Amino acid sequence: MVILSMYKNEVVDLTDYLSTTDSSVDVDKSYLKHLDWVSSNEDVIEVKEGLVKCKEVGRATVTVSERINGKQAILIINVKDQPESSKVESDTVVDKVDTSKLKNLRFSHFVTE
Repeated sequence: MVILSMYKNEVVDLTDYLSTTDSSVDVDKSYLKHLDWVSSNEDVIEVKEGLVKCKEVGRATVTVSERINGKQAILIINVKDQPESSKVESDTVVDKVDTSKLKNLRFSHFVTE
């Protein structure tokens, strides 16, 4: 399980952190159509096709599951208010996620047949 801290209004594309050892997977990440993304609290975190939007202060769990074999990765995201000095505009995509925290998000393979 991975725990991340983010700020309200930030957006992160978690698909940037997925990887696969399946050499048949093409560069455009078509394997993503085999994944289901679910937020435990849509009022706090909205997730669609791996794009996570932090809507309100709080905590939510994001689960990504492979449809074919059922393998899952789970992230707990704590959403905080932004400090006044570093406010970002609503829906700003950020690239500040500590990749070492996301190593458990990496699937060992995708079956794309």
